[in-house]
Amino acid sequence: MQRLYSLFPQGRPGLGLILLRVCVAASLAMPLARADAAASHAAVAWLLGTLMVGVLAGFLTPLFGVLVVAVAVVDIVQIHHSDLLLRIGCSGFAALAAVALALLGPGAYSIDAWLYGRRVLRFPRR
Repeated sequence: MQRLYSLFPQGRPGLGLILLRVCVAASLAMPLARADAAASHAAVAWLLGTLMVGVLAGFLTPLFGVLVVAVAVVDIVQIHHSDLLLRIGCSGFAALAAVALALLGPGAYSIDAWLYGRRVLRFPRR
């Protein structure tokens, strides 16, 4: 008997990955919502918006996951001491979720699954 592994899981795991993508994209909106953020600049807002759309759509998920981690690290570095724990918590958890998304992949309901096709790996039992 062979075990089957899908590169793009569907069903409940695929829906779970959609929820993870929504959470990561929503975490990118947090810097835009802060009044003191550097995201008030048009270029930074454009970058965050592009990352949000890419993550939500599941496009180039490992690359976008790494970019979200970089944005979270930059957000943590620009800390004012008044909201130290809050910003480390929000950006830190966003970075962890982005790492998980980059490692797990986008799931069956994504642009990556449409572009790269659904493949099933078959590993024979030893």
